[in-house]
Amino acid sequence: MLVAVVILVLSNALVVAVVVAAARGRLAPNALAGLRIPSVMESAATWRAGHRAAVPAVVVGCAVATVASVLPLVTGWTDGEAAASILAACGALLAGTAVGGVAAHRAAGRVERDAEVAGR
Repeated sequence: MLVAVVILVLSNALVVAVVVAAARGRLAPNALAGLRIPSVMESAATWRAGHRAAVPAVVVGCAVATVASVLPLVTGWTDGEAAASILAACGALLAGTAVGGVAAHRAAGRVERDAEVAGR
């Protein structure tokens, strides 16, 4: 159980760190880390705007996932309750990333539309 909790907590921290670094311009578009959706990968501007838009959802999802991950250790839950809590943690991480991805896609689309309008 402890190993699963440590892996989940570290994963949550890594996801937040990557999204925040990309949003702040410290992580450029690349083939390894970040939100890997075509609209966000279009340019450096769409990459940064997309990640900026994703930060709130990703942070909330990862925070909920971290709490759900640690809950079995704090409460002493075993078996079914602990498994449910770990599954909830995985679901929260997935939900935060999915909602962040939608926000990123929309923000990247706005950047692309603004660039088209400015280019006319």
